[in-house]
Parts: sequence; structure tokens; C-alpha cells
Amino acid sequence: SQITKIADLKNTVLGHARMLYGSERNKFYDIVTIDIDGKYASILSCSQDGTIKFLRKEVNTCALEATRALVDGLYKDAGLLFTKYDVGDQISGQQGFCGSDGKFALDDTLKAIRDSGPVDDTR
Repeated sequence: SQITKIADLKNTVLGHARMLYGSERNKFYDIVTIDIDGKYASILSCSQDGTIKFLRKEVNTCALEATRALVDGLYKDAGLLFTKYDVGDQISGQQGFCGSDGKFALDDTLKAIRDSGPVDDTR
């Protein structure tokens, strides 16, 4: 069903949001799809310390297509992150932002932390 497909998309992409926008303690992301007069809006939100901020929104006449568009944008923007950093790099906090044009851009001032030792050491 359409609801199952939307839930599957949501579950696969929230990790991308954490990488792009940060994974600090008490910071939670969700994708909510709502019906507004026959159109559907799919919204990525971030809640932290009692405040909710809307980060991205896609609108379509089909709920599944609105969610797919939101997910596609997060996939593409996470791809920017994967081309900037490599295995063994550690990143912290929000990695980029959407400008007034609505396009996501990585923050060029941020650099990865790279410890000496094995690249897959999680300690």
C-alpha cells in the first residue's frame, strides 16, 4: 500500500538527515506527510529541547511522490557529503544548509577529524 511505501522511504532516509544536520543528543528527525486541500506535503522536521523546526518540504498531488521527492533530495545532498569525506573521517554537527534559493550546500569551513590508527576503529 501507499502508506507502507511511505513508511519504508521514511525509515531508509532518516540516517541521511542525521549525517547532514547533526546527531546531537536529544535531536530527533521525522518525516510527516499531510493532506492540504487535495495536495500532499511531505515535511522533514527536527525536534530538539521542546522546539520543532521544519527543514525541508515537498508538495505534490500524490503523497508518495511528495515523500519520494523529499527523500531524493536528502539522498543527493548526502552524496555531496560522501564525496567530501572518506572512510575513517569523523564529522560533527550540521554539515550544510539550504540557502535562500532552496539548494543545499555543504559548509566549506568544516573539516573532518581523522585519528591515527585503523580507519574503522570506533573508539
